[in-house]
Order: sequence, then C-alpha cells, then structure tokens
Amino acid sequence: FTVIRNGAFLGIVVAAIFSCVAQVGAGEVGVQSLFGSVQDGTLRSGFNIVNPLVKVDAMDIRTQAYTMSSLRDEGQQSGDDAISSLSMDGLTLKLDVTVWFRLSENDAPQVYRTIGTDYVEKIVRPAVRTAIRDVSVGYSATDIYSIKREDFVRDITKNLENAFNGRGIILERVLLRNVEL
Repeated sequence: FTVIRNGAFLGIVVAAIFSCVAQVGAGEVGVQSLFGSVQDGTLRSGFNIVNPLVKVDAMDIRTQAYTMSSLRDEGQQSGDDAISSLSMDGLTLKLDVTVWFRLSENDAPQVYRTIGTDYVEKIVRPAVRTAIRDVSVGYSATDIYSIKREDFVRDITKNLENAFNGRGIILERVLLRNVEL
C-alpha cells in the first residue's frame, strides 16, 4: 500500500504543478479569466505560472491581413466580397482591399472582455467597409482609379485609425488592390 500511496501522492503533486503552468505560443498573449472575470494583465509567450483555477485564452498579436476581394476564395469570405461603393460622380466602384492590422498587446484583456475573440468580424470588417464607403463619395471615379489613389488610401487610413482608436486594434496599412469602374 505504501507504493500505491506514494505513487498517488506523486501523481497529485505532478498534476498540481502542471495545473499551475500555462503555455502561450509565439506571437500571442494569454488573457486570464477567473470564474468569468477577465483579469487585467496579460501573459507573455512561453511558460507562465498561473493560479490553477484560471482559464487562459490565447489572442494573436501578430500582423493579420483582412482581404475583401472579388476573386473567389481569395479573401476571408467565400465568393465575391469586394466592396461596392458610389463615387462623387455617382458611378459604382468595386474595390478589392487588404487591411493589415494587429491586436494591441496591452489592450488584449479589454478586447476579450468587451468584444471577444471574434473582433475581426465585429469591428475590423464593418469598419473597413464603412470607411471605404464614407471616403469614396468624396472622390470621382477617375481620381480613385488614377491620380488621387494615394490620397484616397490615406483618407481611408485616417478614417480607420479613428474607428480603431480605443478598440485595442492597431492599423498598420491599407492596400487598395483593385479598382473596377
């Protein structure tokens, strides 16, 4: 019985040690929640010592690309996901766009608490579509297609930075890939 008791004790000790360790992958932060309450601090990548009752969810802080394209299976949505918008001169534009963004490491707990892990569908996608439509009405179709393309992208970038401000999402770049009149 001594061997069984010592083995059981050793098993309990090992299980207790492993329940106090959380591993967070490279390019991620760990967001801790204890009984549904999200903790303010984040866990860095690697091994971390945590309360054994804490649940740790990994959130990606690497650069992500969100693409809306007219080509099938090129973006996050299947089928034609290009943005249709009106220009100043009333013409319909079909725009293919890629947005590079990342989650702010320090704001990850707040994003998890207020938005959740599906912040791309809840915040990024609608903000991109709205920003492009809001900005395109200030430009003529020929300007977007040619001489004022950079100004158009710069205005979309400013609009998106304002939309992401305070949301824990950092805009890196807007890429206007294709413009169809």
